[in-house]
Amino acid sequence: MTNQALTRWLLPLAIAALISSCKTQSYYVSPALGNNHYVTQPLQNGDEKSAFYANGSFTTGLANEYLRDAQYSFQANAYNVHQFSLFKGWYGGGLSLGSYEVGYSSLLINYAGERNINGKKFYGTANLEGGMSFVWPFRYGEWRVIGVSGNLYNEFGSYLSFRKSVNKDSVSGVATSATLGSLGFSSEFVGKLRRGEIGYAIQYNTMLGPQYSDLDFGKGATNAAGYHRQRYGYFATTFHVTINRATYYTQANVGNRILSFQCGINYKISSTNKKHTSPY
Repeated sequence: MTNQALTRWLLPLAIAALISSCKTQSYYVSPALGNNHYVTQPLQNGDEKSAFYANGSFTTGLANEYLRDAQYSFQANAYNVHQFSLFKGWYGGGLSLGSYEVGYSSLLINYAGERNINGKKFYGTANLEGGMSFVWPFRYGEWRVIGVSGNLYNEFGSYLSFRKSVNKDSVSGVATSATLGSLGFSSEFVGKLRRGEIGYAIQYNTMLGPQYSDLDFGKGATNAAGYHRQRYGYFATTFHVTINRATYYTQANVGNRILSFQCGINYKISSTNKKHTSPY
């Protein structure tokens, strides 16, 4: 067989192998994954009945298989916190705007047959959020033993349009829904300072909805029961310091095909006081 004939046979096989390799390593989901912000809450043994906060934050990170895609976003939120005996509750909403860069290591094809549809994609999300926590106060602070929170996102922008246009046969998985929900479970220790507080929180967030119920979108390895299904989720760890009305925090998010870091400020706009007699 001549070199020219050999090339004619091997070239299509090489292209097919390349496409297959890319297909098993390309997952595109909502940028809201790994993008929840920290919520400041007044200490229970203080004299505040409720407080209203404004939040601003910046998030940067990596996503997709092998963390090859880059993304960043700016976020603004407003929320209200209420205290009830040993419980706290909060609710609010916000907006985030950012960019997601689809890595050039993937060979992508859209439904029109165009290839190499990579590059930076704009995105935005509008969100509603709320939660509550059970608190165990002590003399110099409190333990927020268990917190439960929920977020509902609605996405818009060119990154969403990209996910809807990409040919699903050229990727391993793609989420095309504009709506995403998350459910979080947290625990937090907060210590009292002379003019504020200091604390550390850990939270696990799981993504809701049918498109986030399987990491491999039904294309992963099988076991005796069929496809091994696992929901998308991530851990968030936050260190924060409050001085007077401002809370400064840093947050790391690690999860399924996501690694991101967030820094932000929560500023207390207003509060209402209550008479409080601490048993400590």
